[in-house]
Amino acid sequence: MQPEQEEAIEQFVLSGGGFMPLHNAGWAYPWKGGYRRTLGGYYIGHPAIARFKVEVVNKNHPITAGVESYEIVDEQHFLWFDYDRVEVLLVSQGQDGRQSVAGWAYEYGKGRVAYLANGHTLEILQHPTYQKLLRNAALWLLRKT
Repeated sequence: MQPEQEEAIEQFVLSGGGFMPLHNAGWAYPWKGGYRRTLGGYYIGHPAIARFKVEVVNKNHPITAGVESYEIVDEQHFLWFDYDRVEVLLVSQGQDGRQSVAGWAYEYGKGRVAYLANGHTLEILQHPTYQKLLRNAALWLLRKT
């Protein structure tokens, strides 16, 4: 992505647009660029695909409405995020006990951002709970909830 493309995404959201980056969308972008600022965090790494739990830690947000914690087989992404700006919704915990944020949302300028860390395997993309999260996030971004 070129710097002007990053800036275009940032300006879209700041002007009132909705942005839902998923999974690897937080990977390998310049630390100080408009895309990273808009995303609200940054990918650090992940272990091999394995089974882990995703816990809903904020049940009061429209994105997590009616969503229960679940187990999946996927890449457990480890992420750094803007603690002072984003609202953490989900946390993942591997069988080895390692935890990471697995989803967040926040308002950025006049727009909204919802990031979900899972999405590498077909199993997670077809998982009914993940599909509910995607639907809820899309509705929240469109201001339909």
